[in-house]
Amino acid sequence: MADGETDLTNFVAMSDSDIQALYTEHRKPFLRWVKQRFGISEADAEDVYQDSVTAYSQRPKQDGDAELDCQPSTFLYAIGRNQTLKLIRSRKSNGNVDFDLADDLFELPEVESLFNMEHARSVVREGLAQLTERQREVLRLYYYEERSMQEIAATMGYNNADVAKKMKYEGLKKLSMLVIRTCAIMSFLNAL
Repeated sequence: MADGETDLTNFVAMSDSDIQALYTEHRKPFLRWVKQRFGISEADAEDVYQDSVTAYSQRPKQDGDAELDCQPSTFLYAIGRNQTLKLIRSRKSNGNVDFDLADDLFELPEVESLFNMEHARSVVREGLAQLTERQREVLRLYYYEERSMQEIAATMGYNNADVAKKMKYEGLKKLSMLVIRTCAIMSFLNAL
């Protein structure tokens, strides 16, 4: 978990000070992100952020003791994305066409693909941060430096390549589970 982020396993019972801390910590990056990604105005971005923080702090209370295994920022940005798309849909269905070119560009498959790629990278980064240092190092050596299991075993000080293989397997298994959980959460949020 990143420094300064609130633990989501406790957010069902968030105090006003926890909500304020979350609000303050993510406000500026969120506003910048939503304006850049969706081309909405500052005022609309503020409204979306308010709605997103409110949904973040109230949603679990409505559904009981839901526990999520993702970063607060991931959950908050997913809510924000859904809130923004809802705003855009409602304005378009009402015939209110005050959007600029950035809004029209978002509908292009390439832009949606870039958003999804960026989010996927973020999810993998968050998952990697939750692995042990040794698991991360084995995965880095294998996938980024393209080293063999024998080379990894020697570098890491393991007795043989089988130990390195097991460490790689455990790291990938844990990373896969973290990514799957995040995707399940995103599917749930997209259904809202």
